[in-house]
Amino acid sequence: MSHLITNARILDGTGREPFLGAVRVEGNRITQVTPGAAAPAPDGATVINGAGATLMPGLIESHAHIGLADLGSLDLTRLPVEEHMLITVRNARTMLDCGYTSAFSAAAPKPRLDVVLKREIEAGRVPGPRLLANGPEITVTGGLGDSNLLHLPHYETPTFAWVADGPDAIRRVCRLLAREGVDLLKLNLSGDIGTSAWPSEQTPMTDAEVAAAMEVARARGLRVAAHCRSAESVMMALRHGVEVIYHANYADERALDALEAARDRIFVGPALGITYNLSQAAGQWGVTAERSRAFEHELAVTVDVVGRMRKRGIRVLPGGDYGFPYTPHGTYARDLWLFVKILGFSAMDTIVAATKLGGEIMGRPGELGVVTTGALADLLLVDGDPLANIEILQDRGALRMIMKQPMRVYLDAPAGGGAAPGIVLIQHGPGLDRFMEDRVEDLARHGYVAAAPDLYHRQPQDGADMMTRMGRLRDKEILVDVDATIAHLRSLKDARVGGLAVLGFCMGGRVTYMLAGARPAAWRAAGVFYGGNIMKPWGDVPAPFELTKQIACPVVGFFGLDDTNPSPGDVDRIDAELSRLGKTHEFHRYEGAGHAFLNFSNAERYRPEPAKDAWAKMLGFLERQLKGAA
Repeated sequence: MSHLITNARILDGTGREPFLGAVRVEGNRITQVTPGAAAPAPDGATVINGAGATLMPGLIESHAHIGLADLGSLDLTRLPVEEHMLITVRNARTMLDCGYTSAFSAAAPKPRLDVVLKREIEAGRVPGPRLLANGPEITVTGGLGDSNLLHLPHYETPTFAWVADGPDAIRRVCRLLAREGVDLLKLNLSGDIGTSAWPSEQTPMTDAEVAAAMEVARARGLRVAAHCRSAESVMMALRHGVEVIYHANYADERALDALEAARDRIFVGPALGITYNLSQAAGQWGVTAERSRAFEHELAVTVDVVGRMRKRGIRVLPGGDYGFPYTPHGTYARDLWLFVKILGFSAMDTIVAATKLGGEIMGRPGELGVVTTGALADLLLVDGDPLANIEILQDRGALRMIMKQPMRVYLDAPAGGGAAPGIVLIQHGPGLDRFMEDRVEDLARHGYVAAAPDLYHRQPQDGADMMTRMGRLRDKEILVDVDATIAHLRSLKDARVGGLAVLGFCMGGRVTYMLAGARPAAWRAAGVFYGGNIMKPWGDVPAPFELTKQIACPVVGFFGLDDTNPSPGDVDRIDAELSRLGKTHEFHRYEGAGHAFLNFSNAERYRPEPAKDAWAKMLGFLERQLKGAA
C-alpha cells in the first residue's frame, strides 16, 4: 500500500526547523521526503492532503506502565488477572490514540501482561504502540513496591513489584521473567517517597543483587532499566552496566560526572509526572500537606539536577509513571508540557527527546522517531504547531492522523476496472521482490486483481539473511496479514473483486497450503509452487499438513523432482493425504528442476521450460476455478 502525504509542515524529529513538503510511504517505510511541492502520486497511492498541518514522528513513551490501571498500588494486587489483561489492552489503545506509537516499558504489574500484549499487538489482533515488554519491578524487602505487613500473609508480588532478597533469589526472578519472554528488566535500586520503607536518598538493593540480575540479563540478551533516585543508586547502576536510569533526582557531582562519562550508552528519564502532580495535590488523593511539601522539595531538586545534566550532554527523555489515579492513562503528553514549563527545555528539544531520542531508547535509531527516508512510517498529522504550543499534543482532537506500521501490499488490476476475480500471492523466501511483482502484474494482464502482502513488514531492517527472516514468521501473524489483504481487496473502489484464489512460491507454497486449511471459506482455488516445510508448524499452531482435512477448494501443485524441501517423498505423502481425504487436487512434477525453478531472478535455479509449462498450467487452473465458476 502506498501513501503520499502532501502540503504538510514537516517537523522531522531531528531538530531541523520545520519545512513545507511531502512524504511518500510505501508499505511501512518512508521512501521519500520532499521539500516543497510533491512529485506526482504513484498509481494506486492514497493521497492525504496535510492542508498545512504538522507532520511529525509518532511520540515515544520512554517509561511506560501500560498495565497500571489508574488505581493505587495496593489495589493492583486485588485486580484479577483476567480483568487486568483487558484493562491493559484498552490502555494500549488509549496510548496509540494519544499519538504514542512506541513504548519502552518500565514494568508491568503482573509478570505476563506486557508479554501477552506485545504478542497481540505484533500479530495485529489489538491496536497499540510498538512495545518492549517488561515484567514487575524487581525490589527487595522494604524497597519500592513492597507493601507487605509483618502481621499479614507475605506476597512476592504485592503491588507492581516482585520482592526478592539476595543474589540467588534475584537470579530466579530474572530467569522466570526471561523464560516468559520479556525484553527488559527493571530493578528498584533506591528508595522512594511512595511505597518504600527506604527514603529516596537511600539505596536498599546491594551490589551483589544488581550483579546477579545483570548476569542473567547479559546471558539472555535483555536490557535493564533501574529506579535510581539516590546518588549511590545511580553510581551502582553505572558500575554494573544498567542502560536506562529513571529519576536520578539526588545525583551529586560524582554521579553527574559518571553519567556524563557514560552518556553515549545511557538514558535518563526523570519521570516527573507523579512528583509534580503530588506536589500540587492540595489534599487530593489523600495526600497530606506534609507529603505535598516532600514532593515539592523533590521536584525542586530534580529541576536543578536535570538542568546540570543537559549542560553535560546527557540524554534526558520525557515520559513516565502514567497509570495511577494522579497520573491517569491518556495524559502522557502532559510530560512534554512539564519538560517545557518546569524543566526549561525548548519545545523543539522536548519533541526531539520524545521522538528521535525515543527511537534510540527503543534500540532503533534512524528507524523510529524521525521523518526521514528509510524510517518506519510511524507518523502524526497535528492540526496546529507543537513548537508554538506544546500543549496541543495533549489534545487528541488535534491529531488528524496517527499512522503506525502500514503493511506494504503490491497490487495490480486489469485495465479498465470493473468486476474480476482476486488472487492473494504469498511471497517466496527473498520477500516481496521483482519476481513477486512480476507475478502480480502478469496475473493482472490475465484479468485478475492480484495482491501480494509483505509478510516481513513486522521485522527490523537488521540485515538478517533469508533463513533468519523466514524463521521469524509465525502462522498466526500471517493469518492476520492475509485477512487484512483480503479486506483491502474487497475495499477497492476501482475494482469489484469476486471469488478469490491463493497461490505462493517456496515458503509461500507452504503458507498457501496452510491458508487453504485455516481459511477454507475464503478460497475457490489454491496453487502451491514447491512449498517446503508443509509438515512443520510456525509457532504454537498445527502444521499445514495437519489442516489437510479442512481444505475445501481445489489445489494445484508444482514440484521439481530434484528438490529436497519438499523432497519427492514429501510430495508423495501430501498427494496421498489429499487423495485419502477425497480432496480435489492435481500435482505436476518436473524432471531436471529443483527448488525455485520459476524464479527468473535466480539464474542458478531457474529452469525456463518447466517454468513456462507450470505457469501456463497455473493460469489454466485459475481460469477453470475462478472464471469458469463466475
